[in-house]
Amino acid sequence: MFYSIFSIFVYFSILFFFGWQLTRLLLKENRREFLIPLSLSFGIFFYIFILNITSYLIDVRINFYLVLIFLLIVGLGIKFLKKSNKKTVWSFEKKWRLTLLITFSLIIILSGFSAAREIDGDEVAFTQLPLSSTISQGNFPVKAPFLPDQTIKYHYASELWRASMYKISDIKLWFIHDIQIAIAYGLFFALSFIFVFYLTKKKLFSYLTALVALLGGGLNSFFGFKGIANLLSGNGNFAFIADMMHGQIHITASAAQSMILSWATVAFPVVILILYLYVNFWDNKKEWIKFSILISILLTILALSAETFFVIMLFSFLIFSIFNKEWKSFLLINILTWPIVMLQGGLFTEMFKKQREIVSYDFFISISPFFIDFGQKVSIFSYHFILNWGLLILIIPALIYIYKKKNKYLLLIGLISLVAYVIPFVIHIKEWSWEIRRVLFLVPPLWGILVSLFLLNIYQAICDKMNRKLVLTIFVILFVFICFDSLIFLTAHAVKPYYRPDGNESFWGQPVEPSYLESEIYLWVKENTTLEDIFFTFDNKISYFPNRNFVLQTGRFAPTFQIFREQNLNIPETMIFQKIKKDCDNQSFKILNYHYLYVNQYWPEDLEKKCLSNNDLELKFDNSSDGYVSKIYLIKN
Repeated sequence: MFYSIFSIFVYFSILFFFGWQLTRLLLKENRREFLIPLSLSFGIFFYIFILNITSYLIDVRINFYLVLIFLLIVGLGIKFLKKSNKKTVWSFEKKWRLTLLITFSLIIILSGFSAAREIDGDEVAFTQLPLSSTISQGNFPVKAPFLPDQTIKYHYASELWRASMYKISDIKLWFIHDIQIAIAYGLFFALSFIFVFYLTKKKLFSYLTALVALLGGGLNSFFGFKGIANLLSGNGNFAFIADMMHGQIHITASAAQSMILSWATVAFPVVILILYLYVNFWDNKKEWIKFSILISILLTILALSAETFFVIMLFSFLIFSIFNKEWKSFLLINILTWPIVMLQGGLFTEMFKKQREIVSYDFFISISPFFIDFGQKVSIFSYHFILNWGLLILIIPALIYIYKKKNKYLLLIGLISLVAYVIPFVIHIKEWSWEIRRVLFLVPPLWGILVSLFLLNIYQAICDKMNRKLVLTIFVILFVFICFDSLIFLTAHAVKPYYRPDGNESFWGQPVEPSYLESEIYLWVKENTTLEDIFFTFDNKISYFPNRNFVLQTGRFAPTFQIFREQNLNIPETMIFQKIKKDCDNQSFKILNYHYLYVNQYWPEDLEKKCLSNNDLELKFDNSSDGYVSKIYLIKN
């Protein structure tokens, strides 16, 4: 335990130190309130960027440490070779420093505790915790756990970052994920604060706006009124809390609810940091090359975590550049960004492994006032949609107000949010509707910024003309309602976990603990095999993702050539795997490149006998006991 805590402390200390030196050097920043979130952000994102690029040439297991050492050396070099004449200072008065520190700490503690009490179904999906487990064992270029010859092009920045923390600290992967969520919440709030403060120079405005950017979203809280009334009358139960947290359509209505998703822990803070640097560039055009390079690096991280956000941001920057007749930076950003994006996710992966598309997306274009929510049409005029998107009520007057003010930076935020908002109502996917809906996750925090600044300016304009206490009360109630869904979401999940896909009743959200015999098997596999050794086995039927527990605990591939248990991929390997389940023939094992069999109690009856009869197998490990089957066979032929 001490080693794990010490290791993770050293890990983040090095990233923070490097980020601090880089921020002081490149941004000439000396205000500590700004330096703290910027330093941690730059440290984390540069680590991911360098780790991803260089791991094509260096074993990622070694590279986890090498990149950390490299950043430490660079940080020391900057500190001693490029000394800044400006000392760091606290630019805010003490009460505001304490307010920001307490809020930042509470956000991290509450979000981290809430996340630690949960283990979301997405969290244990193949492309999250199990994928991180395989990366920590050397899975780079990153391959899909359910299909080992399929290299993943994008969408693994968070998993790569998580694998590095796991490898260095040996903290359980599911708790590493909780740490990621807590850091993402804290960084998103802090970066939103300094971004809005840069625009407004008003501390209170920036503080409230940052809170709404993080927590603001829907009005699903209204479901609570009916639920409470039914509860008091004795005709209801606490089931309505779920609707207060999540609404009745499958769209997260705030950044806080989105950031429990793995990819969002990187994508959301990166978006705000890009916006902060982008507006800095427009005010410091003499340093356009420096800002363009920084923005390009962050855009490549965004492409590695949320490719849809990446496209939306670049398209919005294009429109913004056209209207403002500024092309130099946009061209440089594209010249730098696209080659790196192609290298990290396209050309390099083609060099290492031939790509193929295993999932077909049935797109169709239709401009209509509905989007597809898991096969169901949801109209923007339905009360479900209005409640889930409560900010929709205020965004129209907010956009009109901002347009009249001619603030180009706020118009840029509005442009990005509208581009993201329109896409699901124009582009539709029949079978994978949630993929296109992900772009909507970007909208609530941006609308939160716009709506908050609109309301705060209205408040400032009318508070001197009306009863100040009355106006303040109305606006406080309004802000509470905007953020109430997310507050309920965090507190309710912390008190009573909502997601426990395996039915685990432990206090902390974690996968079901392996039995003693399973633990022995997993340890043997880790000590006696490599990532190249592919296992044929079956896992607990409770798990939605086949063989998830085995992959998670060992970091080895045990593919069933299915993404979900009940959904076969339309590929030949799926049919061959089904043939093995039936006949256990040697030719099929060779085609799918299996090396070992892990026989357990979930195997179909008599399948082990068929495997022994049809293959040359060597028993490598057997700890079967009291009717519990647990064996490892090597496939010799």
